[in-house]
Amino acid sequence: MKSFTLVELLLAVSILAIGIVGVLRSFLGAVTVLDHVNNRLVAIRYLDERASLSVIDSYFRTEEPFDQAEENIDIKGRSAVFHASRIRLEDSAHEGLDELTLSVVWKERNALKDETMVFFEQSKI
Repeated sequence: MKSFTLVELLLAVSILAIGIVGVLRSFLGAVTVLDHVNNRLVAIRYLDERASLSVIDSYFRTEEPFDQAEENIDIKGRSAVFHASRIRLEDSAHEGLDELTLSVVWKERNALKDETMVFFEQSKI
């Protein structure tokens, strides 16, 4: 009767365990990447909502050339900071334009992450 020795069985189980650990680590890495991408998509959707002119106008009611607003927000259970700024462009190539910058900053895995949207609008003055 032929059978496997204890050393052969231990070697086979060790190789199998190493393979399973590798698969689980790659699965964990994929879940981490998906969480990061989901956070970025949520931030982009939030910025897109805030980018509507009616919302921006509520932040920039004054006619000052430099204007900004900051607000603490909650996005899917994470605290974040929304920042909006408007800069009047004074150079001749961009005369009559304001640069509007909207950004969201949040903490993810002990690091700050951010998403920014920049666009231009005709000056109101």
